[in-house]
Amino acid sequence: MSSKSTKLVVLTVLGILSWGIADRAAVATSSKTPEIDRTLWVREDLQTEVDRYFDEGWQLYQQGTPDALQQSIEPWERAVELYRELGQPLEEANALVLLAIVCYRLGEPQRALEFYNQALLLRERGGDRLGIATILNNIGLVYSDLGEPQRALEYYERALPIFQNTGNRSVEAITLGNIGAAYNTLGQPQQALAYYDRALALQQELGDRLEVATILNNIGLVYDSFGEPQRALEHYERAIPILQAEGNRRVEAITLGNIGAAYTTLGQLSRALEYHERALAVHQELGARRREAITLNNIGDVYRLGGQLRLALDYHNRALSICQAIGDRNTEAILLSNLGVVHQDLGEFQQALDFFDRALVIVREVGNRSSEATTSNNLGRIYHILGQLQRAFDFYDRALTIYREVGNREGEAIALNNLGRIVYENEGQSQQSETLYRQALSIFQDIGNRPREAISLSQLGLLYSDLEQFQQARDYYDRALSLHREVGDRTGEGTVLNNLGYISSRLQQPQQALASYRQALSIYREVGDRSGEATTLKNLALTYYRVGNLEEAITQMHAAVTILEDLRANVASSELRTSYFASVQDTYSFYIELLMELHRQQPDAGYDDRAFHVSERARARSLLELLAEADVNLRRGIPPELLDRERDLRASLNAAALRQQELWSDGTPSETAIANIRRDIQQLETQLQQIEAEIRQTSPAVASIEYPEPLTLEDVRREVLDDETLLLQYSLGRNRSYLWVVTTDSMSSYELPKRTDIEALVRDLRRVLSDPYAGTRDLANAARPLTDAVLAPVVDRLGDKRLLVVADGILQTIPFTVLATPGREDYIPLLATHEIVNAPSASMVATVRQFDENRSNDTRSSAPKTLAVIADPVFGGEDDPRATLRSGNTTIPRGTCYSTTPRRLPGTSVEAETVTALVSPAESLLALEFDANRQLVTSDTLSNYRIVHFATHGCFDEANPRLSALALSLVDEAGNPQDGYLRLHDIYNLNLPAELVVLSACQTAIGDDVRGEGIVGLTRGFFQAGTSRLIASLWSVSDASTAHLMEQFYQNYLDEGMTPSQALRAAQLQMWQDESNREWRKPFYWAAFVFQGEWR
Repeated sequence: MSSKSTKLVVLTVLGILSWGIADRAAVATSSKTPEIDRTLWVREDLQTEVDRYFDEGWQLYQQGTPDALQQSIEPWERAVELYRELGQPLEEANALVLLAIVCYRLGEPQRALEFYNQALLLRERGGDRLGIATILNNIGLVYSDLGEPQRALEYYERALPIFQNTGNRSVEAITLGNIGAAYNTLGQPQQALAYYDRALALQQELGDRLEVATILNNIGLVYDSFGEPQRALEHYERAIPILQAEGNRRVEAITLGNIGAAYTTLGQLSRALEYHERALAVHQELGARRREAITLNNIGDVYRLGGQLRLALDYHNRALSICQAIGDRNTEAILLSNLGVVHQDLGEFQQALDFFDRALVIVREVGNRSSEATTSNNLGRIYHILGQLQRAFDFYDRALTIYREVGNREGEAIALNNLGRIVYENEGQSQQSETLYRQALSIFQDIGNRPREAISLSQLGLLYSDLEQFQQARDYYDRALSLHREVGDRTGEGTVLNNLGYISSRLQQPQQALASYRQALSIYREVGDRSGEATTLKNLALTYYRVGNLEEAITQMHAAVTILEDLRANVASSELRTSYFASVQDTYSFYIELLMELHRQQPDAGYDDRAFHVSERARARSLLELLAEADVNLRRGIPPELLDRERDLRASLNAAALRQQELWSDGTPSETAIANIRRDIQQLETQLQQIEAEIRQTSPAVASIEYPEPLTLEDVRREVLDDETLLLQYSLGRNRSYLWVVTTDSMSSYELPKRTDIEALVRDLRRVLSDPYAGTRDLANAARPLTDAVLAPVVDRLGDKRLLVVADGILQTIPFTVLATPGREDYIPLLATHEIVNAPSASMVATVRQFDENRSNDTRSSAPKTLAVIADPVFGGEDDPRATLRSGNTTIPRGTCYSTTPRRLPGTSVEAETVTALVSPAESLLALEFDANRQLVTSDTLSNYRIVHFATHGCFDEANPRLSALALSLVDEAGNPQDGYLRLHDIYNLNLPAELVVLSACQTAIGDDVRGEGIVGLTRGFFQAGTSRLIASLWSVSDASTAHLMEQFYQNYLDEGMTPSQALRAAQLQMWQDESNREWRKPFYWAAFVFQGEWR
């Protein structure tokens, strides 16, 4: 019902690896004094000039500030040019090395590599073997910082034999230590220890006590990294007296910080803070700004693990400010990621996403591949939490690819673990999931990473729990719990306790379950994990429900839902709010079930009223907020460069969609081509979401928006219903479904069959409805069982009232007009006895009604003209006039909306001319053929019309709903191709405050059925664009019959003065009752069109 997935987030804790070995080795071999050969034949003026440039750069370099380092580049670059002109390659190489060091310190590693490689070539030509080895060592360190330890290792191993052959044993020892560091990063601790031991023995033999302390530090880091912090402490504590005796306070402070990190791993957070604060004081005294930032970061991490998340943010932000001031971009990226992790723990998912995105930009700019993998993993995790499983998979997969390329085994295992969960949640592939988990577990065990081993064991337990193999699950959880406690991972401990509680509950051991849940809840509250807290509260409620303590269950559920509402509100992106809300819908469903069970036991206590309100809170929330935002100009006051970026991204997304169309139009594209274009579209959609969220966060207009709240039962009676209207609100559940019937003065609730039973009946009916050859008997046989399931219990309440249907799930995909009239032996469609209006929620009706009334009362915002018709667009030079359906294959296989060029629809031209003839030319706009184009529709022209009618093809893109579209003219009058698709993301940004929009096209009422939000498709886009009423279709429609239906509709609406809802019903009744055309009497021809929105 809701076991809690363990979090897998890489949180980088900075420590000491080789701490500046490259700088020291390089500077030592490139000081300016001994190597400048002032031969007599050199022009004295040129030599003087190069000396001046070199000295200027050297003086700036010695200042050490970011500004001074940046300024040193220009004179040294000039010196390089002059050395080249003078024919002095050794001096040229020295200057290039110094330029490389400066760029490295300024956080420009790629540029540093360019200078090092130029210097290396010169030293190889000159046969300077020691200089060659020094540069090789330094290049290795750059690659290490770039997150490519395998490449770093290659350079270190090239340098080592040179140092050995030249007898430079001190630098040989340093290089052995660097090789050890590379192996540690590669997740090969035994090899790391072997090289560190060789380095240690050599430094002890040489008597270099400072280097001995350095290696002891690095050995400690190896032990700490694979979960043996006690052995790490032993090595750190051996290093401390050496450093104190040597008086090296800088390295002593680094070691104090490493001791703090070991105590963090041990879970002794107060001692960890003590050592980190001692280290911080020394770094600040010495002015070691980068180390100060690293230590502030590590203090923040301690506070994060201790659940003091706001303090953690404070320390991470202080560290970030320092890194930005000194230009340390690599560490800046790490800190941005760590800030993202803390915001994620706080449930502030939008802020987390923003920080991860900023980190990703930096690591890609500086070329740090391991950090890119880490950040991609973190982005995958946040999208996972927000219910965007495909995006999560893409980021995890990207992380895995990079980790493998750079040889980072720990990272590889982390990504494997995360992918294991995704492939099970998204695709149900339990065997593949288990394989991925076991691969990850094997790596963690090989490298000795006990904290991560615990996470893998927990994930395997979760998989077996999902497969209901509870004893195996418990075995894995017990092993994980023991390890989490040993290494002091409180969040991991809470996760396993929660999951053990779930197993106990399923095994009918409620007291054990409650005990586990209470322990988990205490830990989640201690560490500030609100998402985990909400999950555990729900699980507690479920257990109380099973033991019959319903009042306590209600208390826990109320607390859980309150947290979920807060977490949802913290997401700025509408799409991410929607997907997150969909991911927690089971909690709302159980809350409804719990309240309805209490209603069954206490029918007069008002629990069904509360259940109705929970149902209303659980649906179309993002749409309500978007409607409120559509009533103001969010983009007023936004920086122009941000709007330009949004515009460019929309153009790029449309261009990518066209490339996708071209791929399919050329035949069957390769899997690689499909994958590449889908990846491009996914990335563009992600970037566009981020820009939209940024606009929403920075818009001055947001402060003035009064976001509508979901209505209570009394609100619905007062603000939505009238005496002639009956609300039917459905909630489909796993165990049972519910129906609330509401009037202005009463409310009744009913229990219906479970969701899967209703889904089967709907699918049967849809098969009949989409078949133009199905007869009345076929329809009756399919409609009656569904009618019995969803309407029969309320037959006595229906009367002859208008029915406002707020459907749920698959019920949104069928027109209630074709259900059988209850209580009759012969089949009479419900259309014959009732006007039927559809809405995603009752609250949505109230919202659009208020906006409609506001426009009616404000003559400035009312459209001055009556009707605009856009019809019969031109799709190409060979349009087929014989087309009979407003659809070819509109739900295209393989997730694309554009696999074929649409065919011309001759009936739409007749339809358009007939409809516009009902309105005077001065009051209407008729855009046919080439005039029915995207430029017209995206301009402000249509905002001048109260009714906007589209007669063309519509298509729904299953893989990329934002690219669902109406097809307008795809060529201009000269035959030149043009983008003629009006896509959903374009529709969102139209200014279209129309009283009515009619989508006289195929499948325009379908879309992505998002739990908790309803159908997300073209109709939602037009409501967001400002319309109050909408007519759209649920399946592919006939060109000729639709033209006839629309003619009848507009005559009823414009000539007879009916409301749009009444006019549609009358037109459909006329076709059903028309004995002169028995073919069109079939619901296939008239029932596809449904009315949504304000019926008044």
